[in-house]
Amino acid sequence: MLVVVAEARLPALIDLAPVLTAAQRQSQIVAFVATPFDLRESARLFPVRILEIRTHHRVLYGDVHLDGLAIEPEGLLLAALQELKNLELRLRQWVFERGADPDMLWAGLVQSLPKLASILETALVSRGLGVPATRGELLRAAGQELGIEADRLERVAASRLRAGRPTDDAVREQLGELFELIADLLRALAGPAECGSNLPA
Repeated sequence: MLVVVAEARLPALIDLAPVLTAAQRQSQIVAFVATPFDLRESARLFPVRILEIRTHHRVLYGDVHLDGLAIEPEGLLLAALQELKNLELRLRQWVFERGADPDMLWAGLVQSLPKLASILETALVSRGLGVPATRGELLRAAGQELGIEADRLERVAASRLRAGRPTDDAVREQLGELFELIADLLRALAGPAECGSNLPA
């Protein structure tokens, strides 16, 4: 829950603490307390988080100052590149630590796919495009925009829909495809294509 306050000095935080602590204990609500200045800075430093909040928020009370926030496409592109590289590095570490166990390799692959979809959404928005409503449309739009064959994206994404894991050899083959796809996405995102200038509200 986003709580916007005029100022966040200690006395104001102490006044808020009992209510927010009770909300966390009773309803597992985690509060993000920020001033309007904090939100402007967060839009620059954490553009993906602020874009997600702005896109999906529901105002409970007052003015949370989200509509006028400027989220720069360049910041979103950098965030997408960072997240994609982090995903690649985490997968490598997963292989180093669990490479002999196909079950664990499969688990690492499947767990990576929601993050990959989120990164593709950020990449599209950084280029001034909207986020498609379905996963299939997202993959096709991302493939077209980034010059990646849509069937490669769909083949990797389909891994998450399986009822059970495939054979050991198929697990290694699909994980290898995921590594190649991430490398190609990194090259495509870091390429010369310019970011879009207009972001959806």
